[in-house]
Parts: sequence; C-alpha cells; structure tokens
Amino acid sequence: MGLGVKFEPLVKRLGSQIVALRQKKGLTQAALANRSSISLKYVSMIESGTNSSLKTLLKLCHGLETSLPVLVEQARKTRPMKGKKRRVTPLSVPIPTDCPYFKKLVSMIRKLEKEDRGRALDIIRTL
Repeated sequence: MGLGVKFEPLVKRLGSQIVALRQKKGLTQAALANRSSISLKYVSMIESGTNSSLKTLLKLCHGLETSLPVLVEQARKTRPMKGKKRRVTPLSVPIPTDCPYFKKLVSMIRKLEKEDRGRALDIIRTL
C-alpha cells in the first residue's frame, strides 16, 4: 500500500524550506529555536533534513509565522537539498602579523560551532 509520497526527499526539502524562511526573516537558528521553544541543536538537525515530529514542525511554523500547509506546499515545489556541504571560504583579509592577539582571536573563532561563530562575528561587528 503506497501513498505515492517519498518522505525522505520531502523531509530534506522541508529542512531547506525552513532555512530559507528563517533567513528571509533575518533569524538565526538560535532566534528561531527561542521563538519556537525547541533546542538550537534540534533546529539545526531539522534544517539539515532530519525527520521531525508534527508537533515540532508546528512549533517551527509558529516561530516562522507561517502555517504547516504553506511550509509543506513550498517544500514540495523546491528541489531537494544536495548532499554537498558548503565550504567555508578562507579569509579574504590577511591576518596582521604585528599583533599576536589577532591570530589567537581568529584561531578561537574558527574552533567555535557554526552558530556560536556567527554570534562571535556579530559581536565583533558591533565594536
């Protein structure tokens, strides 16, 4: 008994659609997690195409100010995520060698998780 729906690609497209909506609204994963009352790690997993419960999808829709039918319909219209991961581009600005703190700062930021790295860079931009 088949339903005619391939769930694996749809789950990946839902993750992609959540990323697109989150970025369109200018939200970080942490902000979406906070607005949706779920953990940051779970938001990250769902965005990468991990299966999630209906309850969690509804919470994310609330955080994104959209409805589940709209999210699913948009996901059906999009292409599935590719298996390739984005590569981080090297720094386009050379690290000054006259100050040892710059090299140490860059090294520390590179060791952070993606979300924490973004927060650190946001803080630096405000200085």
